[in-house]
Amino acid sequence: MSIDESRPVTTDVETASAPSLSAETVSGIFADARSRTLVHSLEAGDAPLELDELARRVAAAEFGTDADAVPDDRYERVLVSLYEEHLPGLESAGLVDLSRRNGVFVAPNEDALAALV
Repeated sequence: MSIDESRPVTTDVETASAPSLSAETVSGIFADARSRTLVHSLEAGDAPLELDELARRVAAAEFGTDADAVPDDRYERVLVSLYEEHLPGLESAGLVDLSRRNGVFVAPNEDALAALV
């Protein structure tokens, strides 16, 4: 049996706020370790999160330590990576909303993330 990557992935939970994601989108999200860590951090965190706090959480999970113990250079690399690469992809997939007023805040689409994970 083969997977039709052009068909949207459906879940048992269909809501207006949970978008249908293609198999290609889902595999793209879970193919990258940082994206996986980001999705799990969003799912486990309070909403919305300031980008700085989210970057510290992701860096801490990758580094295997507390957020306060993450080296600044590691934090900076994660911050830039999230802002320029990972979050725009999640936003275009309908998994998060980014607000750029008075800082950058990330609001997860909880229904979509729950259906994804």
